[in-house]
Amino acid sequence: MISQSLLFLIGSIYLGTLFFIAYASERGLIPKKIVDHPFVFVLSLGVYAGAWTIYGAVGFIQESGYNYLTFYLGICAAFFFAPVMLTPFFQLAKTYQLHSLADLLTFRYRSPFLGKVVTVVMFIAITPVLAAQIQAVATSIKYITVGGSTNQLAIIFCIFITLFTIIFGSQHFNDKEKKHDGLVFAIAVESLFKLIAMLVIAAFCIYVVFGSDESMNTWLRNNPKNIENLYKPMIHGNWPSLLLIFFCAAITMPHMYHMAFSENRNVRNFYSASWGLPTYLLLMAICIPPILWAGKKLFPDSGIVFDYTILEISRVTDSPVIALLAYLAGLSAASGIIIVSTLSLSSMALNHIILPIANAPTTGFYLYSWLRWQRYTLIAIIIASAYIVFRVIDNQQNLSQLILLAYTASVHLFPGIFGTLFWKGANRVGVLTGLFAGFGIWMISFYLPLLIELDPLGLFQFLNIDISYVGIQLSKRDWHFITISAVIINVAVMVLTSLITPTPEDESYAADLCSRDLFSRQRYRQLDITSAHEFKIRLSKPLGEEVAEQELSQALNELGVNRSESRPFVLQKIRNRIETNLSRLLGAARAQDILNTYIPFIGEGSETEDMYSMEGRLEEYQSRLTGLAAELNNLRRFHRQTLIDLPIGVCALSQDDEIVTWNLALEEITGLDYQSVTGTYLHQIPHPWGILFQEFKLSPDTHWHRKKVSIHGEVRWLNLHKASISETGNLDNEHQNAGLALLVEDMSNLMKLEAKLTHSERLASVGRMAAGVAHEIGNPVTGIDCLAQNLLYDIKQSEKEALPDDGMDMLEEIRLQTKRITAIVQSLMGFSRAGNTDRENIPVNIHHAVNEAIKFLGLGNKHGTANIVNNTHASHLVLGDEQLITQIFVNLLSNAIDASEETADILVRSQLAGSKILISVIDHGSGIPDNLLATIFEPFVTTKDPGKGTGLGLALVHSIVEDHGGTIQIENWSQVDNETKERQSGTQVNIKLPAYKNPLEDTANE
Repeated sequence: MISQSLLFLIGSIYLGTLFFIAYASERGLIPKKIVDHPFVFVLSLGVYAGAWTIYGAVGFIQESGYNYLTFYLGICAAFFFAPVMLTPFFQLAKTYQLHSLADLLTFRYRSPFLGKVVTVVMFIAITPVLAAQIQAVATSIKYITVGGSTNQLAIIFCIFITLFTIIFGSQHFNDKEKKHDGLVFAIAVESLFKLIAMLVIAAFCIYVVFGSDESMNTWLRNNPKNIENLYKPMIHGNWPSLLLIFFCAAITMPHMYHMAFSENRNVRNFYSASWGLPTYLLLMAICIPPILWAGKKLFPDSGIVFDYTILEISRVTDSPVIALLAYLAGLSAASGIIIVSTLSLSSMALNHIILPIANAPTTGFYLYSWLRWQRYTLIAIIIASAYIVFRVIDNQQNLSQLILLAYTASVHLFPGIFGTLFWKGANRVGVLTGLFAGFGIWMISFYLPLLIELDPLGLFQFLNIDISYVGIQLSKRDWHFITISAVIINVAVMVLTSLITPTPEDESYAADLCSRDLFSRQRYRQLDITSAHEFKIRLSKPLGEEVAEQELSQALNELGVNRSESRPFVLQKIRNRIETNLSRLLGAARAQDILNTYIPFIGEGSETEDMYSMEGRLEEYQSRLTGLAAELNNLRRFHRQTLIDLPIGVCALSQDDEIVTWNLALEEITGLDYQSVTGTYLHQIPHPWGILFQEFKLSPDTHWHRKKVSIHGEVRWLNLHKASISETGNLDNEHQNAGLALLVEDMSNLMKLEAKLTHSERLASVGRMAAGVAHEIGNPVTGIDCLAQNLLYDIKQSEKEALPDDGMDMLEEIRLQTKRITAIVQSLMGFSRAGNTDRENIPVNIHHAVNEAIKFLGLGNKHGTANIVNNTHASHLVLGDEQLITQIFVNLLSNAIDASEETADILVRSQLAGSKILISVIDHGSGIPDNLLATIFEPFVTTKDPGKGTGLGLALVHSIVEDHGGTIQIENWSQVDNETKERQSGTQVNIKLPAYKNPLEDTANE
């Protein structure tokens, strides 16, 4: 039909196309949204459908009838229960980088020996599957080319697949998170191709061989035995064992574990796979009966091998296109399962067999290169082993027998897998003894008879040993009974052994990590290191300094922490992350061994619950909680949020003084955020809080009131309270304490308020005293002034008795000083009357009030008032007391004159600001010192030299403005003059008073 050279060329082009597709997706030539689409993940799971689904399924339906559907229904059931079974495994594998079944079981049961056993079991189980793929490709070539040697092409096929696996299956060796995008996308493409091929072949059988679907139905009615024969095998009842085998294959077979867990990016992909994969397999399954019936119609009495009915049909109907399509579909299916299975198995062998016995380099980055070449070698060895099995079998076993042989072996790993998530009581001794018991039965009942039947080395014939009694016929006839019995024995031995043997502490800890119980206690243990940087020092010995540096840096980057980190629970997270990353690089067993040796935990772990882990798990799974669990979780969240938002600082300590709670109020009080404090010990928090809290914790007092503390030079007053936290379940026992709660109140603002009130009372006393003093001083001062005036008058009238000039000057000085005393008394009287409601309330013209103030100041100011510019608007009116408002401008302008040079301008301006009038008094003086701006309106605060000011002027202005419902602000200003280019400065006082609007004007306007 087709020459071998042409067939080889076509196969090479097809595999080359897969190479290019993988390369294109790796290099980003295919859009990322396509490569990462859930549909690609679903199609990649089509690797489950190997060459058996193209060729062997027809032979299986001929022999087992509708039982052939169990191959599809078993895996579909597993993905139907993905949220219960597969999703937790994915979360576990993703969290701890468990990239093979051996990694998973080693991590759970803390047994490197179990990892070796699982690897050996998987190698024995998967080799027949790989050999079946090679056999399918080689036999299909033989059918299509009609004779000729196929061994050479089988070798070339194996070489091709080996190169493909090496190139695209071992990339990103140092990148712990990157997936093999090219491999996944190529597998998805080949799955889509073989589905299309099967649909085309089935359509060919219906519409070409039979002529139409109606013709096929007519033929079936005329030949009812073809339908009856499909039902008869189901009567024997071996379909439950088949369902069990193929159900377990979702996890136990290495190619399925690799695609579902190692190469999967998102847990949500399982939701797409729960319906997408069953749909895909259903379409594959419905293609088988039409192909079988077409073969029955074309050669009813022929003794053809029904595994390759498709190729027989193409040859009888002279349809080389169908033959080529079937060949490429088989080649596609075979290459996919070989590549993925080999990649997974090589990783298992490297991590669990090679690394424990080999001396890996520990200098430079040679470790990565050494591991990569070890992986390449193992890939080649595994595919070569499959080729050797293919040559030994030499078509003496059909595809169905080889598939069942492998799947019945792998099912014995499922009890240990079940115990990983669903039974924390399972231990390594139980799993190993159960596995040896069940797998031993399989070896005796299935594998040994196969070896005896084949006798590849002629050993039994050479020794002249008669071993026909082993039971080959029994294994062929009652294989399902043996399989179920072996699994039951496996489970029974595992359960009994686990119950009667002790479980080590490290294994119990791993069981907690793997448990599906969200509320299981997670203990966290201390390390004998104090900072993250010590990890590099410890790991340099087993890994080398460069590799240790890279692994530590990657762990710190993934967790978002720095090298100075010292919090115990964060250090444990770093250790766990390093172990996780090393698990992908070296395998779970080797990673555990390195970490336990060089970074061990102190002791066997405490009973303290890892609340951080618990909180994270509850937050992650809260949407899945229902019923009482959901109500309890809501109550927990409510109480926790209440604690966080409590206006009193809360610090909760564990038994060993580790800080487990640090709420928002305490963050504000201390300036230390929750992330930097939680998880540290009490003595590790910065000064002075660590010392303060430790002293209070050790103090016999339960309350400290108004504790004075200096924080960065600022005095703070705190109230501290403490209370013991009782251990859960021991509320009545005062000696059973789980920790301590510290409550902190910041009383600083209250103390400042009390001081301010005391100051206000003092000022009020000063005001009352000022009124009394002014009244008592006023009369004698007035008398002194009158006497001085009379004396001067008398002297001037009588020239004979005139005093010397210096005497006259002294009298004038007496009058001047009395005036000064009078001014001070008037200021005191004005201050004491501030806030008095007994005042006039009339419209006051601001422009007129400023002019009056300028006139008043001009009477006695030696500098004069020529430089005061009144730019206030003549129409601006305020409601109030005209004398008091005029007093405002008298005081402000007097201060401005005193602060300014004689030639400096003083500007007064006003503008309407909404319902208020803004009045600004601007001078060009020296300004007010910054340390006095906050207190400038308090009594007796002045910027003038001693004896030149009382400090009551601005206080009086402030009181008058507030009494009129206004506000006052004072600020320094500075700017560069555009003409002189010199910097000018001064003070600006801004007053806002409610504007007066004549109601008669409003009426007139209306």
